[in-house]
Amino acid sequence: MAECLPGTSNALAALRDAYAASLPAKLDELDALFLALSAGRDTQSLSLPHAGAHKLAGSGGTFGFDAMGNAARRLEHKLKDWMAAGHAPDATDLALLKSLLAELPIRRTIASPCRSQPMKRR
Repeated sequence: MAECLPGTSNALAALRDAYAASLPAKLDELDALFLALSAGRDTQSLSLPHAGAHKLAGSGGTFGFDAMGNAARRLEHKLKDWMAAGHAPDATDLALLKSLLAELPIRRTIASPCRSQPMKRR
């Protein structure tokens, strides 16, 4: 793989590509956690979706998926607030979470160093 951006190593470009390839599965996992949360509706059910959103928020920004990272951070903060308050989500809360999940785009806010087309979620 040739270097595509000045100062970007082949290894870093490979890591970015591997991360991009893993995103559909990561988002599918978060969707599954959301479905489990919808069924559980208790504060303990919030911890796994919170952890998933936290990981996406950090890794998204690291690998250049700024919009996705920011959306994941909003989701993470909402879940964290509810956990801290001992608030079990109701139907309105679940609708809000669903809208926050829908904000998790799989496209970089900066161009991929070696890929010109944004990824599409399955």
